[in-house]
Amino acid sequence: MDKQTNTVHTQQMSPDAYGALNMPVYHSAAFGFPSAKAMADAFVGRTDAPTYSRVTNPTVTYFENRVRQLSGA
Repeated sequence: MDKQTNTVHTQQMSPDAYGALNMPVYHSAAFGFPSAKAMADAFVGRTDAPTYSRVTNPTVTYFENRVRQLSGA
C-alpha cells in the first residue's frame, strides 16, 4: 500500500463518543473513569485508557499510530 494511502487508513483507537468521523483533538488535562477499579487499572497500565495528557491522550496515541504505520515500526 502507498504511504499516503496507508496514512489515510490508520484506524482510530475506538469510536468517538460523539460520533466524529475523524480523530478529534482532545484538549483535556485529565480523564474520567466509570469506576475506581477502571481508574486503578488505567494508572497501573493494565488498560490503554488515557490517564493524564502529559503522559498520553487519544490524540497523541492516534498520531503515534500514524507515524508507526508510515515508518513500518
